[in-house]
Amino acid sequence: MNYNKRYVAAITARIRIFLYSFFLSFFKSNPNIKIIDGSKTYIFGSTEISKRIFKSYIKMKEDGGKDSFSPSPVWQNILDVTYKDLLDSHKFNDFKKFEKFINNFGHSKKYTGLTYKILIPRFFNFFRNQYIKKNMLDNQFKKWNFFTNNKNIKELNTPKYGNHHGGYIQNSTFVTHTSFYHEIYGSILANFLHDKSNPIIAEIGGGFGSLTRIIMLDQKIKYFIIDLPETIALSTFFLNQNFPEKKILTYNNIKNNKLIVDDIANYDIIMIPPWVNFENIKIDLFINTRSMMEMNFDTFV
Repeated sequence: MNYNKRYVAAITARIRIFLYSFFLSFFKSNPNIKIIDGSKTYIFGSTEISKRIFKSYIKMKEDGGKDSFSPSPVWQNILDVTYKDLLDSHKFNDFKKFEKFINNFGHSKKYTGLTYKILIPRFFNFFRNQYIKKNMLDNQFKKWNFFTNNKNIKELNTPKYGNHHGGYIQNSTFVTHTSFYHEIYGSILANFLHDKSNPIIAEIGGGFGSLTRIIMLDQKIKYFIIDLPETIALSTFFLNQNFPEKKILTYNNIKNNKLIVDDIANYDIIMIPPWVNFENIKIDLFINTRSMMEMNFDTFV
């Protein structure tokens, strides 16, 4: 598809969503769900945890330049634009900039590649809010109830680390725009492993750790996340805040870019960039949701 066709497709998608948001404005809103702006309900994660992650991020960036695994053009553009402060934190060894970014990525005004991109300009605020409230929250909640046979809404509760946009259901259960389908998929994937003792999962492209958190809630699992340094930093932050009791292996504690069974014996979550090798480690389940189509072909194969 050439540039002109992509441009027309992008404009068409935005017009379609705008018209849909206008259509939604005629429907009654669910009074039990309230939309929340992440920049106005602020929480702050542990600085000590952030410092450890920053140290690991710096080492990944230093070693990653020597490696053949590189982001696809699509992701490189996202990194250059949206993750500029994170890249600058490495460039200028600026921990404060790093800490601010990982605490606030959930309400970034630019597309992070980790959550939904709302294709309605912010100056159409009324229609944007209609789309978020009635489609991203109300409709997704209806679908979740259908697929889960009206499961307890507490299963949806999502910690706000990262200060995400989202909403509260019945003033108590916080959800992001991705909580509903992550809870459905996470529960299904976790069920695959109930008959295994101490299973090991590897997720390629773990985002900010939302799916990982759900899978790890109710059983003993060892979990690998393989991703780019920037998203590794975010998911390490999110999971560390959610599971302070779990031991997380980060890149600065890995020797010679190689892992063996003994290296991971005492860890619950292993966060690695794609150039780390692991030998004689049996993976029970590999997960990838939507990142392989974004990879360079050589990286994929």
